[in-house]
Amino acid sequence: MIANKQSVQRTSAEILAWRLKPHLTRELELVITGSSRTVIFVRRTPEKLKARVHAIFTNASQEVIWALASYLERADRVASRELDAYIRTNDHMFNGGREGKIVGRVLSAKGRCHDLAEILEAVDAEYFGGTLNANITWNEHCRAKGPRNSLRLGSCVVQERLIRIHPRLDQKYVPRYYLASIVHHEALHLIHGVKRVSGRRQFHPPAFTRDERRFRERPQALIWAYRNQHRLFR
Repeated sequence: MIANKQSVQRTSAEILAWRLKPHLTRELELVITGSSRTVIFVRRTPEKLKARVHAIFTNASQEVIWALASYLERADRVASRELDAYIRTNDHMFNGGREGKIVGRVLSAKGRCHDLAEILEAVDAEYFGGTLNANITWNEHCRAKGPRNSLRLGSCVVQERLIRIHPRLDQKYVPRYYLASIVHHEALHLIHGVKRVSGRRQFHPPAFTRDERRFRERPQALIWAYRNQHRLFR
């Protein structure tokens, strides 16, 4: 019998899913990854949890399994801190054992007021035919390079297919359609990438701008931004 990396990962996923199952109330669709960029990512629906989890959890203690189940099930904040501590303890398993800054992280799409995973799923279905295959998270390090009174509301890591949204948008007064407009904009970066024109990088080529105008609630989003963005700096 010849074992390959894919079969080993599949077996690991089955074992980890078996350990998690008694602590979950929904069906679990689990994939084991070796990515040191995104350690945990989960999309929650009423019936199912779709999760991508780093291989370091395959040999975790029962206490860590409980924390992982709590985080997958309901984005429990105490569990999130416990998982972060576990990731830091296992820093040697990232970057080939080199010392340095931990790059692994737990993605958190569910905020206090808005669920980014739901917004991304809706945007993906309406504008991209469900083909994005992207992850999304709230990320407070989503900072703009510029004046202190500027704020980068969203960013996109194309290589990781990861959209990051600033948590200042996770407030009741921010309408869902405005968040969706930010998500739609960042998703377009996954489609168009970065073009080089006359040796210079072009992040928003004409095709990007054309597609951005197709966002159905773009006029409302622009009006809301004009009237309310100053509130985000308070």
